[in-house]
Amino acid sequence: MNTTYSAERHIRQTGDGLFIFIIVSISIFTFTYCSASPTDIPGGITGTVYTSGDSLSGDWVPLPDAVVIVERSKGDSVITSQAAEIEVLFNTLNPKIQVAQPGAPLKIIATGTRPTRLTAKKNSGKKLFSVALPLPSLEVLKQLSTEGIITFHNDELDPDSILARIIVTPHLGWTKTDTAGLFLIPGVSPSCHAVWCYDPLRGSVFDTVCVEPARAVPSDLYLPDVLYSQ
Repeated sequence: MNTTYSAERHIRQTGDGLFIFIIVSISIFTFTYCSASPTDIPGGITGTVYTSGDSLSGDWVPLPDAVVIVERSKGDSVITSQAAEIEVLFNTLNPKIQVAQPGAPLKIIATGTRPTRLTAKKNSGKKLFSVALPLPSLEVLKQLSTEGIITFHNDELDPDSILARIIVTPHLGWTKTDTAGLFLIPGVSPSCHAVWCYDPLRGSVFDTVCVEPARAVPSDLYLPDVLYSQ
């Protein structure tokens, strides 16, 4: 799927419509919310992800563990598909959220002692596959061939409860914000790139950042505090 983005800021609910088409602007992007200063790390994107801490006051607070993804531009070379891996206990999965490219392998490892049936679904609810994990230390390999957000459910515990997510997208680079909401993605090629930030409870915010070759470009991102069911 070819995905292009606008130079405008977009706040949208994320679901199956995550990979929507947005027209790329040829104008130079002007940062509206930039507060971070450039660093001496050559080529990259840095900043802080914020969310509204109080709907009444309108104050913005840093958001930890949000996913930030940089899309490839047309001139970027294709990188090797990044594998994904999750460890399964009876009622938990680790890590809770990660990113992989289409066609990448997914390694599922059972670490508990109780039987577990793990089901993967698209956000639309369509079932992709189901895996029975009856023994500890059992490894199962699956291929992530479907783009979008894949959710994982424990059929033995609560088939409607989402234990983990994998975002499958032809990304260039990605990271998660630290406890202070900070992120850094180095080594991004000099060009204008689409950037989007995702949080399971707050949806997505889209942005465009023009990367310079000699420094890391600051780009702060702001997610609403509206809770989405995803």
